[in-house]
Amino acid sequence: MRLHVGCAMWTHKAWVGRVAPRTADAQERLRHYAGWCNAVEGNTTFYATPSRATVESWASQTPEHFRFAAKLPRTVTHGRQLNGADLRTFLHVIEPLGPRLDPLWVQLPGSFAPADLSSLERLLKSLPQQHRCAVEVRHPRFFDDPAEARRLEQVCATVGAEWISFDTTVFFDEPPTSDAEREAWERKPRLPRRSVALTERPTVRYLGRDDERATVAGWQPWVEIVAGWLREGRSPTFFLHTPDNNDAPTLARRFHEEVRTLVPGLEPLPEPEPTEPATLF
Repeated sequence: MRLHVGCAMWTHKAWVGRVAPRTADAQERLRHYAGWCNAVEGNTTFYATPSRATVESWASQTPEHFRFAAKLPRTVTHGRQLNGADLRTFLHVIEPLGPRLDPLWVQLPGSFAPADLSSLERLLKSLPQQHRCAVEVRHPRFFDDPAEARRLEQVCATVGAEWISFDTTVFFDEPPTSDAEREAWERKPRLPRRSVALTERPTVRYLGRDDERATVAGWQPWVEIVAGWLREGRSPTFFLHTPDNNDAPTLARRFHEEVRTLVPGLEPLPEPEPTEPATLF
């Protein structure tokens, strides 16, 4: 029984000296992050396919139980056919992650509507069966129309794919109060809280506020939901976002601990390595 928690990235300027030492180079930062969290969103693969050598480095810096939720390239998911040479190249490059690749993440644009589900089904059936897949949709009809939600669930069920929940309800409860929140207000989708798990590996993205108290108060329903999933024998992944992400690793660990209070048998997260040398005093 394991709960994976993580952030939208493994390096951030506000984490220097906290998550990783100031002296850590680019080839070490993921290793230090993996001492804080046991999962990460693979947003970089959405914008550009890395080299295979880079992916091999990611694998070497993380234990096998670490999880990369790697997004398919946007040239695939935001193209017209949801397939092509870019997909074949990506699947070859990402192979070194092995069991760490979980899930293979199909993030679809807001323009992807229920009428396009046949294209999604073709894509999901074309992906290697050894990879767990998860789908993220943003079109409002998938959330407002129960019949369309069922259709998406049926498409996912054909290959055992999960439907990723992106909960932005807390963020949009109050107007923005900082530059980071104002930017997120313009960019992030307004999506309801959806807590249905289709598979043994449900995935949640939660967007809080820059105010830690509001973020923690807003995730309380998820503490109960995730604890319930664990009791059912599922292995969920919970990704913690805030507009500035300055304290995201600490908050992700706090979420994990709150779930552990309800599920005492849950394996704890590793203790992070010190970022500064020990002193005599």
